Amino acid sequence: MKIQKSKTILLSLVLTTFLGASNIAHAQSFGDVFNGVKTKVAQAAAAAAEAASKAGKTATVSEDKVVNNSILEISGQTTPDTKWVMIIIKKGSFEEKISYAAPGGKYQFRVALQDDAGIYDIELYKHSNENRYTSYSRFKNFKVENTDSRDMSFLLPTDRVQSDDPRIISLAKEITKDAQSDEEAFIAIYTYVAATVRYDNASLKDGSYANKMYDAVSVIDNPVAVCMGYSNLLAALSRAYGIRTKIIYGTAIMSYGPAAHAWNEVLINDEWRMADSTWDEGRKVLTYLFMDPTEFGKRHTEGKVMSY
Repeated sequence: MKIQKSKTILLSLVLTTFLGASNIAHAQSFGDVFNGVKTKVAQAAAAAAEAASKAGKTATVSEDKVVNNSILEISGQTTPDTKWVMIIIKKGSFEEKISYAAPGGKYQFRVALQDDAGIYDIELYKHSNENRYTSYSRFKNFKVENTDSRDMSFLLPTDRVQSDDPRIISLAKEITKDAQSDEEAFIAIYTYVAATVRYDNASLKDGSYANKMYDAVSVIDNPVAVCMGYSNLLAALSRAYGIRTKIIYGTAIMSYGPAAHAWNEVLINDEWRMADSTWDEGRKVLTYLFMDPTEFGKRHTEGKVMSY
C-alpha cells in the first residue's frame, strides 16, 4: 500500500486485531466518517468517482455488498451458544483476522477495508468458548467491493482506534489547540497520553488483560491500560488530528526478558518516526519519543504492522 508523500489532514475518518495465543498483546462505537478531508484528498475522491461513473462501473459481488468509503458494516445472529465471532478479510496477498465478542450469537461491528479499492473475500467464523484464542468454525462467507480509491492507510477509524468518535475529536482539538505543525501536535498528544494513562499492572498479573478491549474511548473513560491501550489512544488522537499513525505489535526487552509489546510509528514530514508512550509513562523527559531507530531497535523488535 503506497503512502502519499503530500500531507493529508483528516479530522475524523474500523479494526481490532485477532492475535494468536503465542502473541497476545495488551476493542466500540463509531460516528460518521471522512469529515474534514483536505482539499487535495477531496478532489482526488471526486475525480475518481466521476471516472468510475463515466466508465459505467457495476458491482460484481454477492449480497449486493458495495462500499465507497473503505468501511464495511456487518451484523447478524448465529447460534445462541456463540461467544466470539471472527472475521477474516482477504484481498490478494492481504489478510486480516479480527475477533469480536458476540454474546448470545449476536454480532454487530464495522471493519476497515485497508487494501485500497477492489474485491474483498469476507469469511465469518464463530466459537462458543469463553477464551477468544481457540479454534473457530466458519458459518458465512461473501464478497464485498470497495470503490474508495483514496489512500487512507493508517488514517481510518477502527474498533480500537475510534478517531471519528466525538470525544476523541474534541480531546484532540483541545490538546493540539496551540500546535503550529504536525510535529508539535503529535508531541502534545504523546505528552498527554504518557502523562494521563497508567499501566494496568493488576490485569497483567492475573491475566485478565487478554480479554479486555483497551480501545481508545474506553481508555479515555478509564485511563488504565496495558501497552495496547496506550498505542490505541495515541493513534486515535493523532488520526483525529490528521496524522498517519501505525500501531506496531512485536516484542520488547523488559527487565525480566523479552515480552509481547505494542507501540506506534507516526508520519511526520514524510518520515516514519518511533514512539513508545507506554515506556514514557509519567516521565518528564520523553525518552522514547522520536528516538533514533537504531537505538529504539536495541530493545524493540517489530513483529507486525497492524493494518488497522
